[in-house]
Amino acid sequence: MFIWQKYQDDKMTFDIKLKLLWAISHIFVLYVLITHFSIVLLIIGYIWYVIIKGIGSEIGAHRYFTHKSFDTSSSKAASLTWLQTLCGEGSVMTFVGIHRLHHAYSDTIDDPHSPLFNPWYKVLFFIKQINIPFALVKDSLKNKHVKLQHQYYFKIHFILMLIGAFFPFYYGYLVALPILLSIYTNGAINILLHQHGEKLPNSNARNNKALNLVLYGAGYHANHHENPKSYKYHDSPFVDPIGGLIHKFFKDN
Repeated sequence: MFIWQKYQDDKMTFDIKLKLLWAISHIFVLYVLITHFSIVLLIIGYIWYVIIKGIGSEIGAHRYFTHKSFDTSSSKAASLTWLQTLCGEGSVMTFVGIHRLHHAYSDTIDDPHSPLFNPWYKVLFFIKQINIPFALVKDSLKNKHVKLQHQYYFKIHFILMLIGAFFPFYYGYLVALPILLSIYTNGAINILLHQHGEKLPNSNARNNKALNLVLYGAGYHANHHENPKSYKYHDSPFVDPIGGLIHKFFKDN
């Protein structure tokens, strides 16, 4: 998966490290569910996932950094960047590059995760190399936090894993579980919302009201593809609470 020679790891590519992170997260989650099952920590882990995925990834990596759909302060942008780290979906810079490729070639053979041209498991786990042109992420280098996050992404997760070795109970519920929920959410959006739901005239993507109940606005994927520069997928903050949150707390007036 990535990017240009300056940030290329000669020993292990970015996407292999990411797959290892996902594999380890599966092991930790299975371990704590079998040995330390806790409804309370499951709920806490899910709430934490909603926060880091909704704010760090959906508001930060997606609507702000990828599509530049709103302006915000430098301090808020930095907070969004570092919060997104915990989603385990790759750095903001990798997210930006892959998602811009997706919009440029949506549902064609060049789409990096089209379910029309790839089996579901390749879309879900990104089982292929994706070469991202430098031009697609060049603007991200202007943000020092995005640049640093990409450089230190796996060092941060390695430190979290070392802590997890001593506290597997908490790592499993509060780190590994949100990572798995994040990657499976991304997979559901990429697979289901390009095949199932209401199709709009100018978009290959779909709106799915049922899925939107657990995607907090991202279920209106066709609306997003029709107007990717909008920070709102729906006018109602009850339908798109992420858009409402941006309007209320993150968007500069």
